[in-house]
Amino acid sequence: MFYYISFLRPPPITAAPYGTISIKPQISNDLRTEPFDGSQELFYSWSLDGARQPRVTKPVKLTTWRLSSAYKDIPLPVPAGVREGERWRLTLTGQAQAHGHLNPECIDLSSPQVGKVPFPVLSMPIIFNGRGHKGSAKQEMVERTYLVPYIYRDEAPMKEGEPLPAGEKQMAALRIRENTAFDLDKKIWDSGLGLCSWLIDLKENSALRENNAELQDLHDSLFSDEPRKILELGAGVGILSVVIALLRSDLNNVEAGKDHLLATDVDSAMPLLEENISINDVYYKLNPPKAMVLDWDEELPEEVKALQNLDAVVMADVTYNTASFPSLCRTLSSLIRMSPKVPAILLSYKVRDDAERGFWAMAAEVGIDFVKIGQREGAGGAPIEIWSGHVRMV
Repeated sequence: MFYYISFLRPPPITAAPYGTISIKPQISNDLRTEPFDGSQELFYSWSLDGARQPRVTKPVKLTTWRLSSAYKDIPLPVPAGVREGERWRLTLTGQAQAHGHLNPECIDLSSPQVGKVPFPVLSMPIIFNGRGHKGSAKQEMVERTYLVPYIYRDEAPMKEGEPLPAGEKQMAALRIRENTAFDLDKKIWDSGLGLCSWLIDLKENSALRENNAELQDLHDSLFSDEPRKILELGAGVGILSVVIALLRSDLNNVEAGKDHLLATDVDSAMPLLEENISINDVYYKLNPPKAMVLDWDEELPEEVKALQNLDAVVMADVTYNTASFPSLCRTLSSLIRMSPKVPAILLSYKVRDDAERGFWAMAAEVGIDFVKIGQREGAGGAPIEIWSGHVRMV
């Protein structure tokens, strides 16, 4: 499992350009239901939003977080020299990332140490205004930045005003926003991050696939140079589809508009899902993911049927609601049966309740046998399990 730094009391939308603001930091699991039970030093820094040249303050210790004092408000000085009308963002990081880390606000999904310390968090911009700040509403969104290895091709993103060298491997900085409210389809879930980390390894590490036909087939289904049709069920905030689109964007032979990557979920998830796809589109302009409503209790959308076949179906943490299992299995069966070839099926899962394991038996009834092929440990506790679905006729 992973732990996340967040805000129990978020920063305000507006604040005075002097004195302090009040926040209440939090360290907990992905759904904010299990507080971190250890002690963790927290550091804060400020970054000027929209500045042409980066302006970031040095991380300063904020507090040592302990569960016994987790509900105390902490006053925090506003940025030194802040001017009227400026917009600044607040970053909270853990000790390991605040010391000697070039990007303390970033989470390196390619690192074997990912998740060993709580993930940092970035607030939305705080507008410093001498008037009208009293009684300001609290922010309702946070953002995290995830680093993913990437080879820039023809249309390279800009870094400090200069284009990054085409053909050289760099780290893409993917920005993913979450809601601070308890909305399940508007948060990052452990299994999504675990599967992203595992997929990066699958693409980058040829030794992982050596002498393993199943992993090689999965690699080809997701990362072949040929155009691919990939559908995600239960996309939530979209990080899995965004990472897959990025990993496919540096392939040599995939032309614009040839890939089809559908990030599907219920209607209420669409605004934030579309926003996260949009704010990262500099990395996959030629073949961006498309957000689409796909309700497991309804027929497949016509746009999905029009694809006629799929190369892969991917899912992360879709088994938390046992009541949805029949609908999910019907949807999987429909996706398989519409395709003349059998798609790869990939599922990431973190155990929350033993009853969730009933999904495996129900999936077997529609001809899908899941086999565990990997896992990610994170900070300990329940690991993120990676499962491959083997399809047979029933």
